[in-house]
Amino acid sequence: MRVGRTWHEAQKPIREVMQADAVEGVRAMRRTTACLFVLLVSVAEAQAQEAESVITRVGLFKNGVGLVERTIAIPNDGTFHVAPAPSPLHGTVWMRSEAEIGARLVERTIELDRADATQPLYGALLGKRVKLMTRELPDQVIEGVIEALMPMGPELDSDSGFPRDRFGRVDQNRPRGFSAGVDRNLIVVRGQAERYYLNPTSIVMVVELEPEEYGSTRISELVPTLEFTARRVPRGGGTVTMMYLTEGITWAPSYRLRLSEGDRFSLEQQALLINELEDLTDVAVEVITGFPSIAFRGTRSPLGPNTGLDQFLRELASPDRSADSVAVTNQAAYFGGMAGGGGGIGGGGQMTLPPSALTAGDADLHYLSLGARSIEEGETQSVSLGEESGTYRKQLLWTVVNERMDNRVNVRQLDDPRMNYPGLWDAILFENPFDRPLTTAPCMMDLDGRFLGQTVLYWTPPGKEATLPLTKALGVPTDSREDQIRTWREQNTGRTLQENRVTLTLTNPRPESQKVSLRYYVWATSVEVPDLNEADAEIVVAASWSDLYLVTATWEVAPNVESTFGFTYVRRD
Repeated sequence: MRVGRTWHEAQKPIREVMQADAVEGVRAMRRTTACLFVLLVSVAEAQAQEAESVITRVGLFKNGVGLVERTIAIPNDGTFHVAPAPSPLHGTVWMRSEAEIGARLVERTIELDRADATQPLYGALLGKRVKLMTRELPDQVIEGVIEALMPMGPELDSDSGFPRDRFGRVDQNRPRGFSAGVDRNLIVVRGQAERYYLNPTSIVMVVELEPEEYGSTRISELVPTLEFTARRVPRGGGTVTMMYLTEGITWAPSYRLRLSEGDRFSLEQQALLINELEDLTDVAVEVITGFPSIAFRGTRSPLGPNTGLDQFLRELASPDRSADSVAVTNQAAYFGGMAGGGGGIGGGGQMTLPPSALTAGDADLHYLSLGARSIEEGETQSVSLGEESGTYRKQLLWTVVNERMDNRVNVRQLDDPRMNYPGLWDAILFENPFDRPLTTAPCMMDLDGRFLGQTVLYWTPPGKEATLPLTKALGVPTDSREDQIRTWREQNTGRTLQENRVTLTLTNPRPESQKVSLRYYVWATSVEVPDLNEADAEIVVAASWSDLYLVTATWEVAPNVESTFGFTYVRRD
């Protein structure tokens, strides 16, 4: 019987007293366990370490996307921080480690030197004493110290009140005044007795003053951090290897074709390595040619900074997520290719580092190793990728679009680079002398040091023939004539059919024979090339959905000879 109990309590069965004591003991144990859990969490947070994180490999595409391999050292079990967190594309972050790894994105406040501020623009002025003028109050001068950059919501359209997306477009699918997502920062300025919170778009002038006592060189900054939790790390430590796609690093190829008198040429390739990602030191660099599918190019991963749920969902639904269609950004068929006529690009390919030339089946994805390189953030390096030589031949390119083309057909949408060179052009043809594909890129041409022109050299496999237009063949007379043969009415539909004859004439005033390569686009229901032509002709359905035909022919014209090529076609009016 415990002191303080009444006589009636003392008469209770011993079993009930023991049960009550047991309940109190359990409660006390729970309180102790809870305190222990909080203590362990606090100790774990206090012991979080800054991890050593370095980029070991980068593979550069031509569209501003890079394939990054990053290594993080984990010496033991615990929590590790990588700051600032990388900004990968959605669905491309993959990690592997000998240990059990968990990762999450957190924001934490760190103290750093003002010169190391990661925030752009006004981040460089953090901790400095300034004078500011705003657009709304042009007569008032604000003086103080920029002490912080505070995240704020997206910019609102002044007329409608709807928010603007990251492309500056009004987004009416979101409510007025909606502020989810971190799109911009407020500038926090501490004056003598007040704080100002300024929209950076309203600031029209900034004057940096001499720092005084309260203008500290140390600043506090909210930094997105990738936090790793490691368990069962091998004795002696382990590593985490991250592979992801990110924007901010790319390469830009170009060619110089040097011709010499006769039929010899040399082709030199160079690359500009453009790094706006971070400082790279002794990193294995590879440039990649090919046309891989990057379906989520415009969608940032939620595991990266400044990608809240709203931002992530908007980028998922954005039409800008589609791949670029610019020829020098993505690959186009080599010059001899055409829609429906072969010479296109194979798709897919396994993105694995580090083979220097990857050709898996019909896949055309090639890696060219540049070895270990150091490139500072903001730096552009010029690198020679080699020079090869060979022989070339000349040809006249003649590209014609029928004047009666249906208005619904836009032939420039076809995958035929020759549509950029209508009319008659002097061109040279040569086999790719490299053991890798020629990637689509600008090409400057000269003859014994005399500039001939600049054009686009299109993707060409090794050993295949590339075609480069030089100059328009203004001195070679050509003529194109079309005559109506007959008309009749179609019995089933009652529509009028018309048969026409096309006659093309070319006169060669030059002292040597000229080989002619013709492409003639015509909208028709059928096309026929008579046997009387001496040309090697072919009829290709260029776009069957619109009855678009392509007539191709090659033939040779002797000096001072007028040559004629003709065919007939039928069309509905």
